[in-house]
Amino acid sequence: MDASANIENLLAATAPSRSTAGLGKLASLGLMLCIAAFWMLEHPYEGIVHDSVLYAFQALARLHPQSLGHDIYLTLGTQDRYTLFSPLAAAAMRAVGVERAAEILTFAAQMGFFLSAWLLARRLMSPALALLSLGLLVVLPSVYGDRHIFSYVETYMTARMPAEALALAGLWAAFGRRHVLGAGLLVASMLLHPLMGMAAVVLLFILLVGRRRPGLATGLVAAGFAALVGIAWAVPLGPVTRFSAGWWHLMYSRGDYLFPSRWLWLDWAHVSIPLATLAISSWTAVQAEIRALSRAALLIGAGGLALAWVGGDLLHIVLIVQGQPWRWLWLSNTLAVLLLPVIASERWRSGDPGRIVLVLLAAGWVCIDQSYAPLIGILSVVAAIGAPRLQDPQHARLLLYVSCAILAIGLLALLGSVVNELRRLPQIPPDPMLYDSSYLLALRRWQPWLSEGIAPACVVLLIWWVAQRYQQSVGPAAGLGLGIALCAAGAHFCWNAWTRVEYPSRVHEEFASWRAAIPPRSQVLWFTEPFGVWYLLERPSYWSDQQMAASVFSEELTRRLALRELILHTQHSTGDPRADLSLICKNNPALGFFVSPVNMGPTPFPPVALDTAETLRLYRCAER
Repeated sequence: MDASANIENLLAATAPSRSTAGLGKLASLGLMLCIAAFWMLEHPYEGIVHDSVLYAFQALARLHPQSLGHDIYLTLGTQDRYTLFSPLAAAAMRAVGVERAAEILTFAAQMGFFLSAWLLARRLMSPALALLSLGLLVVLPSVYGDRHIFSYVETYMTARMPAEALALAGLWAAFGRRHVLGAGLLVASMLLHPLMGMAAVVLLFILLVGRRRPGLATGLVAAGFAALVGIAWAVPLGPVTRFSAGWWHLMYSRGDYLFPSRWLWLDWAHVSIPLATLAISSWTAVQAEIRALSRAALLIGAGGLALAWVGGDLLHIVLIVQGQPWRWLWLSNTLAVLLLPVIASERWRSGDPGRIVLVLLAAGWVCIDQSYAPLIGILSVVAAIGAPRLQDPQHARLLLYVSCAILAIGLLALLGSVVNELRRLPQIPPDPMLYDSSYLLALRRWQPWLSEGIAPACVVLLIWWVAQRYQQSVGPAAGLGLGIALCAAGAHFCWNAWTRVEYPSRVHEEFASWRAAIPPRSQVLWFTEPFGVWYLLERPSYWSDQQMAASVFSEELTRRLALRELILHTQHSTGDPRADLSLICKNNPALGFFVSPVNMGPTPFPPVALDTAETLRLYRCAER
């Protein structure tokens, strides 16, 4: 049989029953509006923050190569050479400005991701279940990896999310036997972000080759890994080598997210529930093709973690650490959420043994950020394996009650977390760009209920169930009314989030005299605002935490930035700002200019007053 036929069969993975064949236009519209409302509240644009600082800088460097092109981050090694995202972002910034381009690209990436996910879900299940899958994907937690740093639904501009959207679209095309289109979408995904696109490529390899010829696939993987290890140890070639002792110490001591052995227990708790979901689906799904897809997704998630741990943490191979195969979790987690409605509908219809599995799985998602989540995940998998052997109705009903008690305890723990957030909320100053009215400040008090996505998921499930159960009565109309009300409630908040501008043109112009005075290649140190150096001053940054993110791609960059960090952070204050400035300049001979909110002595440059009531001063190290 043609290998591609394995994928074609996914089209018929879940035969729609009468109860799930469709919701009707009115009910579907109401549910879509509710999903859109929760998207407004749960995924607001955050601005140029976190990794978007680096992506924006890489694009800016293409607009100002004579100055920013000489930043140490770009000259000594960065992932920018592995992506086409920077020139695309630079073109958008040239057309509409930096912040507007970041907003547009983030919005387009989010919409592309959700559209591709819905199309993929639609290939796998009925229209009603696909819409429910989309709703769960919007509201449930999307974080993965170390300390919730990464998320497959990001609220700021990066190359990751558009690459993920293209990867999902490529899978949708491949499952529909549109091979040329699928290949093109996957290539485009790899060109934007190879680490994200590789997950989809590996998934297809498992489905096309591994499923039909598992021995061959296993042999190819083993031979490839053995060759990689052999080259790294015997004849190092480029990044196919091992970390030197110094480089390894610097990376391992600070790059927690790169090394699974450094992840916290709570990180593993969050990993366990999506993997348990896929394990249950791979064991219990009615359709063979859904089981195959679940196993492939489980393999890329668990296999990526294993490869990162063995090849990186144990063998110290540079290419594997740089490749970060643990990031394949983005795809396994996404597929776990997309398949939840199929799993839930099948387990519910299978009687008490299946409902035990479903209730335990629900408890796992409720407690996903709790330390005991892995235990609940294991219990749910054990229940799925043992369900066919649970023949006694009384025992099954007793275990169902126990699983409901576990779910109730998880809900109580979640309620306690929400109450704690509500108590802390008055102590956290609201973002004035988002909460600029008394109405929005009141809305802010309701946002802790969105935590972990459980309450929104319950609302989405309730609307979906009502629309299914009462198709010929007021159910669809009630859902539509609720959707309109929720959208109206979140519209102002959404508008503020997606139109925010933190660096208006007038602020950029206030730094014009400084830009004129600083030579293009001079390095500037501005501790609190690396993006300020790159955008407001358009000059290379001497040191920042963001620049350290590229350390895994260059040993020389790691050593030089680590040395600068050590010098800057071990200098003790003398109590005299002028003496402190002289020491900073003396200890850092490559430093050209220093930006400070503290008056550190006379300077020929005019001060700049910011909207935050903070006054900045520019100092030239050559004059100290």
